[in-house]
Amino acid sequence: MHALSQPLTFTKEILIYIPCYNCEDTVVSVLRSIPQEFWDRSECLVIDNCSEDKTSKAVLEEIQRGQHPFPISLLRTQENIGYAGSQKLAYQLALNSPQISQVIMLHGDSQYPPSLLLKLLPHINSGKAIVNGYRDKSLYPNRDETPWSTYLTIKVLNTLENLVTGMNQKEWHSGFAMYSRHFLEQVPFRSISNTYHIDGEMLIVANSLKLPILSVPIYKHYEGKQRLLLWGRIKYTFTVFKLLFKYRSKKLKYAKREENSKIPYAYDVLSSPTQNITL
Repeated sequence: MHALSQPLTFTKEILIYIPCYNCEDTVVSVLRSIPQEFWDRSECLVIDNCSEDKTSKAVLEEIQRGQHPFPISLLRTQENIGYAGSQKLAYQLALNSPQISQVIMLHGDSQYPPSLLLKLLPHINSGKAIVNGYRDKSLYPNRDETPWSTYLTIKVLNTLENLVTGMNQKEWHSGFAMYSRHFLEQVPFRSISNTYHIDGEMLIVANSLKLPILSVPIYKHYEGKQRLLLWGRIKYTFTVFKLLFKYRSKKLKYAKREENSKIPYAYDVLSSPTQNITL
């Protein structure tokens, strides 16, 4: 496979970034379920983070059907760069296209139903640095599938993080988020976390820049989805505590936003509508 690690070109206002790892069975459904309200003003970037299944093949076959109502670009990293690495790559690629004003992260495993994108629609170009989702079982008692043990743990961590940082976020652990270009242009990607808690650290970065954040109620699907095992949960919780300790001890410092003209990750572009690439 020919390596094409050059920046992609995007032409729409909104980039829907779909991170994938072993999402062969769900990612096509995610693409097909993106609401019509987004078709004309959006395009998708699917990043297959070195999946062990046929995620890339499934997406490529969907693209080749030619029935999707918006452009889709597909790339596959040459090594597993992790959840945080995938995000950093997506946001840096987005910033290379001046037309993009918002980047929305929508997971390829369908844990956040694409219909939730409609929650973000009123806030596009609203001036908010981040619009993220927060799980609320009181609003969605029959839709939110987060196990109660996980849900209560998240609520406890949310309270702790708000106390330590002085912020008032409804959820620090949401992977459903929209970022403004203005915010991403100021994020020092090389200084922030390479852990699963990058979503929470992005909130801290926005707060440190004194930029507005908004949360909207959502629900999350868990049935049949990949979950963190016990050791993974312990490791994740430790990561949260470590971040809070660094914040409290004033050791959490971000370098000045550096230029990201060179993408630090190697990847193969499997399909790009603007560059006529299909491998």
